[in-house]
Amino acid sequence: MTMSIATIILFSIAGLCYIFYPLISKKQGISPSWGKFEDKLAELEDHKLGIFATLRDMEADYATNKISKEDFEHAWLTYKNNAINVLKQIDLLKSEK
Repeated sequence: MTMSIATIILFSIAGLCYIFYPLISKKQGISPSWGKFEDKLAELEDHKLGIFATLRDMEADYATNKISKEDFEHAWLTYKNNAINVLKQIDLLKSEK
């Protein structure tokens, strides 16, 4: 039980760092390591697909009682918010082109 909570927290923190790095680096004047528009978009699309796959896996784990309802709800909310942020970044990137 504690291992699944620790894993969820670890992935949540990693996901948040991954999502917010481009926003923070722009504000601080640090140029991101990405090159072209297509590279940025591809990176965000890959991240979006990864989040959606994680959400599907979590649903399956919850349906088979591999994770508790509380863990599922917490992780679901975290990943859902991550997905929303990634989708906003994709929309923003496409609008800037």
